[in-house]
Amino acid sequence: MRLHSLQKGPREKDLYTTGADSYITNLGAHCQDFADTAAAIEHLDLIVMTDSSVAHLAASLGKPVINLLQCVPYWLYALEDTSTPWYLSMTLIKQPEPGDWDTVFDRLKQHIRQAAQRRRVNRQQHSDTSSLLVDGSKQHRDTGKSWAGQTGTSLTCDATE
Repeated sequence: MRLHSLQKGPREKDLYTTGADSYITNLGAHCQDFADTAAAIEHLDLIVMTDSSVAHLAASLGKPVINLLQCVPYWLYALEDTSTPWYLSMTLIKQPEPGDWDTVFDRLKQHIRQAAQRRRVNRQQHSDTSSLLVDGSKQHRDTGKSWAGQTGTSLTCDATE
């Protein structure tokens, strides 16, 4: 599994000041607008983040999104649901109590393990695994930017809150 960040703005530098850049690839630095961000998202398998515009962009593109939410989330997500009719590819993980992020991350680990298991089973059922990999040499048709090297299992993490 490879980790990628789409973080923008002042918090983007946290990737470097914390040393996380040694295991998280910064894609945010290459995204100047939503078209660039959409091109990067297209090459990722799963987007994990707190609620932001990128979560909405990824889900509107039909990409699987796990949205990590506070106890009382934005009205769009209702209080008890783990899904939203607005985005069929989005899974919601909410704090059970204010400030309880440990439970949120425990549930996230379960989701990622399940997704990894489904992927392993899928690979075992297909002798040609190349069909399961994203073609990272593709260029975004509008910007001409290449996301070479960003193939395979990818997870992007964006902690904006």
